Amino acid sequence: KDADLKFACYSPFEFGTGVVTATAANGVMFTGFKTKDAVKDQIDLMVSEVSAALTSGPVAVPFHHLLSQIKFDIKTDKTYDVNDKVVEFKINSVTFTAWSTADYIADGTIAGGSWMNHKNAVVYDVLDGVAEVVPMNQTVEALGEEALIIPQNYGPITVNYTIDYDGTNKVTTDYVITPTEGWERNKIYTYHITIGLDEILFAPQ
Repeated sequence: KDADLKFACYSPFEFGTGVVTATAANGVMFTGFKTKDAVKDQIDLMVSEVSAALTSGPVAVPFHHLLSQIKFDIKTDKTYDVNDKVVEFKINSVTFTAWSTADYIADGTIAGGSWMNHKNAVVYDVLDGVAEVVPMNQTVEALGEEALIIPQNYGPITVNYTIDYDGTNKVTTDYVITPTEGWERNKIYTYHITIGLDEILFAPQ
């Protein structure tokens, strides 16, 4: 052929709800992409930069993640023993609300692309069950599922937890934290939860 070629790719091929298109100018774009409501069913959506003006040879397709990954881990604030009359710490649930549907507008360079037209907020259950916290040490433990969400402004995260004092005085409460920054593409956000008798703390990373 006498012309040059441009290439743009996305992964996975079966990405779920939405329409994918590609243009020579902008590369891959998604209209109405929707993340799965159940965290365990979510996929890692990726697109490549546009490789342009190619006439021969191999095609480089450097991929980038289009979503944000939200993770949690947990530990106690200090070592507790029977003298503190503490029987157990439990995290019962961790939830947050995020927009689940949006359009991704690309420009071929990734850096200039953006998510737009957010709609349909969904409550994501990162942990729905019980995560035991070992009070005898401060070992960090992974907590629940890792969420893959459309990048957007931050939303409140709710942790429901129980402290059982000596098997007789059980206190269950919600702790709500609002992150101070939005969730960006191609980044992992880990929230380190430290739980104690008096308070629960967040340390985002």
